Amino acid sequence: MKKITYAISFLFLIIYSLNINLLAEHNYDNFSLNINGLNNSRDNGRFRDDYDNSTLWTVYVSSTSECSDCKTRFWLEDYSGHNISDTYSVGNYERIWKNPKNSASRKDNYLTAEDNDAAPSKFTVKGNWDEEWGQTP
Repeated sequence: MKKITYAISFLFLIIYSLNINLLAEHNYDNFSLNINGLNNSRDNGRFRDDYDNSTLWTVYVSSTSECSDCKTRFWLEDYSGHNISDTYSVGNYERIWKNPKNSASRKDNYLTAEDNDAAPSKFTVKGNWDEEWGQTP
C-alpha cells in the first residue's frame, strides 16, 4: 500500500512539474461586440486560473455585419486595458488558438476587438471564446 501511495504521489509531482494542464475545460463564452469606428470594444472578463502561458486562448467568429470576407482584430486585455496577448486578425467562420503573455495569468482576461481595416465603420461581430482552452489542438 505504501508503494502505491508513493507511486501516485510521484505521478502527480511529475504532472505538476511538467506544467501539463489536464484540467483545462473548453467552456466557450458567446460574445457579441459592437465595433464603433476606430474605437475598440471588449467582452466581459473571464478569470484565467492558469499560470502556464502555453495554455492557449481561443476565439471563433461566427458572423460579422461588416462583410463576409472581412477580418476583425482580437487580443486579450487585463482590467486596466493593458494588452496581455498579441493581436490577431480573424475572419468569418475562422478560429484561432494563441498563447497569451505571462502577465495574463491569475487575473481577469477581456476579449477585445477592433476593425482590422482602421476604417470608421460600425459593425457587430459575434462568436465564442475561451480564456484558457488548453494545449495546441
